[in-house]
Amino acid sequence: MTRPPEHLPGLGRHAHVGFEDGACLMEYVSVLAGTAFTDAPGCTHPVLATIARLVNDATTDAGRHHLVPLAPALVGLTRGGPLLTPRLVAHCLRAALATGPRKARRLRRRLRAAERREHRLGQPGTRAALLRRTDPLYQRGPAMHALIATIRAFDALEPSRRDAALRVMLTDAIDIAAHLLRQRSPSGGCVSYRT
Repeated sequence: MTRPPEHLPGLGRHAHVGFEDGACLMEYVSVLAGTAFTDAPGCTHPVLATIARLVNDATTDAGRHHLVPLAPALVGLTRGGPLLTPRLVAHCLRAALATGPRKARRLRRRLRAAERREHRLGQPGTRAALLRRTDPLYQRGPAMHALIATIRAFDALEPSRRDAALRVMLTDAIDIAAHLLRQRSPSGGCVSYRT
């Protein structure tokens, strides 16, 4: 993984007005990609960007600097198709369940729903076609709710353990997206950041 330039500011929670005020992880990514300053740059799949924002905000101030090396890997992971959404959601739910949360039953129910969606997307027919067309709605509704519930499950962990577990979850999510992108586009598709 390539290291980001030294002149970028440290990471902070939530969105910022401008780069001079600081940056969250995805705003950092937008600067690396050379796009407009935003926490939702088009250079990263929306669900992966959501995971990165949630991890950034749930990580302690002391641990957030460990997310900086992940920023370059988030640039260029834009494709993956509708299959990527439930796969990422299921991955995050499994990571949350591994922490032994109090509300495990709800998380397991959300996990089964994500796994069913992923399975159905792999089937031929009109149901899969409809699921593909409704992926943006799924991203903004059930997927978003599942990811928020996932992040809350990490709250019971001691802060440094939570930071490490969230970082691993995000790192693995990046790997899942990169792997699916390579499967769909043998030539790669990732772009490097500008310095």
